[in-house]
Amino acid sequence: MEDRQGARDQVQALDHLPASDRASPLSPTRLRRSRRSGFGSLSPLPELQLTRFPRRPPPQSGPPQQVIESLDSLNTSSGAVWGVVDADKIPDTSFPVGTDVRDVAELHVLATTTDEGADKRFLTIAFHFDNSQIAAVARESFPELKDRVAEAPVSKGSPHFSTDSSLAEKTFGFKWTSFEQSVKDTLAEILKVEKELKE
Repeated sequence: MEDRQGARDQVQALDHLPASDRASPLSPTRLRRSRRSGFGSLSPLPELQLTRFPRRPPPQSGPPQQVIESLDSLNTSSGAVWGVVDADKIPDTSFPVGTDVRDVAELHVLATTTDEGADKRFLTIAFHFDNSQIAAVARESFPELKDRVAEAPVSKGSPHFSTDSSLAEKTFGFKWTSFEQSVKDTLAEILKVEKELKE
């Protein structure tokens, strides 16, 4: 609960537009409040001293590729998507922005291996979301999850900051993986792992 509240506090503290040419306005003291809020606050905001690519991209969805021995050991981003499954109610949204991990990987390659990407910093936020939207995608895309995901009105979430990730689009003609596709691919892979773990 403390981590979630800390993350929401950090979101409210962002009173300007995060973009590729701006660093996080949050102080180290505020970022140290909790592990999760610090991660969430730093993630989508490139650091000033980095000239090639942000060290910490935003929370990332997309199919997990690491070995998963238990669904309790899912990483933070996959766990956030899976968190709507078998929950009594839709969990609060800790940080309302994200990007598909495959997009982040591709942009790392483009930014570090092309002349166009040299000496630029790219903000990699592809979508804004609320956990109620994850639940809606889960229920609509996976019939087997209808009884495992609580029904709730779909919300755009609490008011929060805007972002501008257009530099990657302009520089590379980049097209982001949609929120819906990223969530579907994430859930499909985790459902596959769940089945394998039960065998």
